[in-house]
Amino acid sequence: MVLPPDIHTEFPLPVASLPPNTSSIYHSEELRGYHAHLDRLNDMFHPDPECNLWTPTTVLSHIVHTNPTTQQRRVYLKVQWPDEEAPRQVLSLDTLRLSDPWLYIRYAY
Repeated sequence: MVLPPDIHTEFPLPVASLPPNTSSIYHSEELRGYHAHLDRLNDMFHPDPECNLWTPTTVLSHIVHTNPTTQQRRVYLKVQWPDEEAPRQVLSLDTLRLSDPWLYIRYAY
């Protein structure tokens, strides 16, 4: 299957083409973004109805918790699942970032 050229240009740079002096954190974030794009394309071309049951639909609110001893901040998001009767759940931003980064990006904007 050949993809349209505009889809190819929206991918972030492959990790192999990054400058060697960047940190490993940057490499892993670029790789995570690249995989998120590939997962989104895979979902567009081969949708899986079961996957929708395990993906939150909206972010309802957020809270920033600061640890008083270390001053480290953590962000928690209250999400709604597709089933309206399902309870709302609080997930950390890191958890949601790994499972569905587009959801919190849409919430931020």
